Amino acid sequence: TFMSWPVTISGAAEGSLELHFDSSWRPEYDSNYHQTANITVSYDGADPVEVMLWESNSDSPNFHDANTNESVIVALNNPAGASSAVVTFGYFDAGNDWWWAIDNVQIVGAEGSGISISSDGGQVSIAWDSGALESAPAVTGPWAPVDGATSPHTVAADQGQAYFRAR
Repeated sequence: TFMSWPVTISGAAEGSLELHFDSSWRPEYDSNYHQTANITVSYDGADPVEVMLWESNSDSPNFHDANTNESVIVALNNPAGASSAVVTFGYFDAGNDWWWAIDNVQIVGAEGSGISISSDGGQVSIAWDSGALESAPAVTGPWAPVDGATSPHTVAADQGQAYFRAR
């Protein structure tokens, strides 16, 4: 587990922060190992909230396949008025010669229109302030407009991995 020191985020608009990092992930899943990685964030000393979960079980909705060189962006869903954040990277149940390496970690103000994503009962709701909603199968694209999407836009959580942004 790696935990950051408290990072000052005073003045950041609600829902405007993103965690950017480079990742090298080689998962293993068998009878001995159920490799899992997560990221949590705690605001102003409150209980941590999970903002990312990767699992090595290909049957999991949080399955993340091997990728030894990718740039990752995670919405931090910062609350209004928060003044500090502590980000924790967790890595569990790994063994043998499998890994998760991270580098170039940054917390940045999100570009675009204040997108927020939430889930409830098998549905994922995407809301944004302005612009058009776009989706992609990978964070690196290719990005395409979501035809007819209005805020909030709802999709089934079991539709598979997808990334969204508003531009």
